[in-house]
Amino acid sequence: MLAVNDWMDPGTKEYALIKAEQMLSLIGYPDFLYNDTQLDDYYKNFDLHPNDHYALQVEKASIWSQRKAFRRLIEPVDREDLGRAALLLMLSIRHSQQPYFNHPFFDRDFPKATNYGCIGAVIGHEITHGFDDQGAQFDGRGNLKDWWDPLTQKRFVERKAYAAYQAYLRKHGQEKRLPGLEKYNNEQLFFISYAQTWCGHTKPETLIRQLLTDPHSPYRYRVNGVVVNQPEFTNAFKCQEGAAMRYSEERRCSVW
Repeated sequence: MLAVNDWMDPGTKEYALIKAEQMLSLIGYPDFLYNDTQLDDYYKNFDLHPNDHYALQVEKASIWSQRKAFRRLIEPVDREDLGRAALLLMLSIRHSQQPYFNHPFFDRDFPKATNYGCIGAVIGHEITHGFDDQGAQFDGRGNLKDWWDPLTQKRFVERKAYAAYQAYLRKHGQEKRLPGLEKYNNEQLFFISYAQTWCGHTKPETLIRQLLTDPHSPYRYRVNGVVVNQPEFTNAFKCQEGAAMRYSEERRCSVW
């Protein structure tokens, strides 16, 4: 998708492709969790005692975490450090923790449309962090380097997952309809699963705070604002001219 976009200048596109190739795929947990010696070394400066009261334990944990974070400023980048979600964009890692590979995001017996729509969209979302206004400050090996002007990454998330699902269909063919939802075909089920990923309710005061402090869009717009710009969504649900969820070619915003 990086290779075929038409809004990047040639230099930025070339660097983006290099960064994408340098991404690591890390699934599960780091190996040191199963090594007692390495695990003890990781927590060697965490001075916690059984007699410490709860507030003191929280204070010690916070101090230990902050000191460990500060040490990263002077230590070489560890590309396989999965300690924080924020590191994913800095280290340019495609990272999927094991809990995501459970209901309702993933099941090996689920239709591929639901798996690609849920876990595929989550993985696509994490990949985009390597190319958004934060990830653009770091190169493919996690070193601080401003290589890209801030640009929107609105539609990459769901388009990446949909493209992966279409590749699966080309190789394996159509799947059976999902029991209880037989009226929806696989393409429609993909978008329904994608929407389920961002299902939630936000109080008005929380929504205002989110708009002011959170770089992510509210749930409603992370669903409708994405799919309404997708011709694949329009085709899947056969949205008629003038429908709220069908934008004209002139109004449609295409980035990836």
